Amino acid sequence: MKPGTIHVYLAVWLWLAANAAAQVPILYSFDNLALSIPDNNASGVFNEQTILGPLVGEVKVRLEIVDAGPEAPAFNGDFYVYLQHGSSIAVLLNRPGRTLENPSGYGDPGMNVTLADNGLNGDIHQYRTTLFSGNSDLPLGGPLTDSISLGAWAPDARNTDPSTVTDASERTAPLSVFYSMPATGNWTLFVADLKSSGLGELQSWSLEITPLPEPVDSAWVVGVGLICVGWWFKCISKHGPAALFPSHRCHSIRAASSGTATPGKRGMTRGVKCAAGRVAGTWAR
Repeated sequence: MKPGTIHVYLAVWLWLAANAAAQVPILYSFDNLALSIPDNNASGVFNEQTILGPLVGEVKVRLEIVDAGPEAPAFNGDFYVYLQHGSSIAVLLNRPGRTLENPSGYGDPGMNVTLADNGLNGDIHQYRTTLFSGNSDLPLGGPLTDSISLGAWAPDARNTDPSTVTDASERTAPLSVFYSMPATGNWTLFVADLKSSGLGELQSWSLEITPLPEPVDSAWVVGVGLICVGWWFKCISKHGPAALFPSHRCHSIRAASSGTATPGKRGMTRGVKCAAGRVAGTWAR
């Protein structure tokens, strides 16, 4: 096999490896729900959705909670929200803003946010502290949205009794609890309003699932890579190290032929072939 050919095989293998690693996210949206969240009621409201999907790699959730009416606007510090799939539960909100000093939490009216474990804004439980450089007493003046925060938040993840949760509670229930599970099946979002401070509605939510690469795909790419490497070493053993650098081999041939070779002799002929091959993008033997 010619050195130029082996370079082509290696380029193809690298392309395959990159495509095997790059998985395209799948979006599942559930809009226009308008589900009333019972005020000061731990029974809350459930929304169950059934989907077909791959093995779960990464999960992102968009959550939209709006005011149920102008008389009693939503109060974010009241909300407890989790997402369940199979027996696994990720806690998205657990009384945002609730601390020992502020047991009521944040009073901002609703939200439309994206939640991801690697959210650049960090823990949503302390979103005011993040947005206002440590000042948790300053209200937003409206709902929390991605346009205000400029990106995703990490879920609350505090799997703790909402009546005792604080910013110091351990975060043990992130979205990664769904990692490697089959996405196919029921996904249930639960939302509860645990204090009589306001009224809210679950307007919409969505799942964005990045598939986990199939093990067989990875094994196939590794196998092709090993074959390519084997061919490469075989090429080196036949043509020498110059096989790794075809253009260098061409320069060597021309240098050897210049000043001594005459038209029609082997050195000049090979030099001409090599230059032509380089222009055409192939390696000439």
